[in-house]
Amino acid sequence: MALVVERLDRRAQSPSIVAVARLVRRRARPEAEFAILVSDGYQHRGIGSELLRRLVEIARRERWGAVVGSILRENAAMQEVCRNLGFTVRFDPVEEVMEARLAGVPYDERTAGATQTGT
Repeated sequence: MALVVERLDRRAQSPSIVAVARLVRRRARPEAEFAILVSDGYQHRGIGSELLRRLVEIARRERWGAVVGSILRENAAMQEVCRNLGFTVRFDPVEEVMEARLAGVPYDERTAGATQTGT
């Protein structure tokens, strides 16, 4: 599953990609791994937060279990985004990265889609 954020380049009259997020279901475990990339000029605008919220919602709807991701140690902003969304974040000494993990939460149709749709 991939989500893409585009921006219309008015000079070129064509869209350009400013962010990409992916969610891959792991076959060996009941979990899905996320990855998010936001272009430097578009960071700290809530795009990564919104993309991660949507990925979590997808994982819950599909009942994929936990959502996990690896974050560089120096990326404190993304670690904070994860914590704000309920993830636990810990250092993985083997991989030398921070691991974010959100335990599997059942899908609730009453709150589905409650996240903002604008970014």
